[in-house]
Amino acid sequence: MGAFGLALNLCPGWINFFVGTDLVATRFTPQFIPVKQKSMNVTFGLGIPLGRRSHRVAEYVRASDRK
Repeated sequence: MGAFGLALNLCPGWINFFVGTDLVATRFTPQFIPVKQKSMNVTFGLGIPLGRRSHRVAEYVRASDRK
């Protein structure tokens, strides 16, 4: 049995969008294309920071976003 996944994170400014997926397959062709799929999960979400920028941890804030 094999599994593989993919994730994408977009952070345009102060908000954070993400989507992730994984696929668990039981059989593959010689070209590694899944033939029989057991399950697939998709997760997506939105992150909104709370509080003022000055209260965030400085190591996680980009230099261009600092005041």
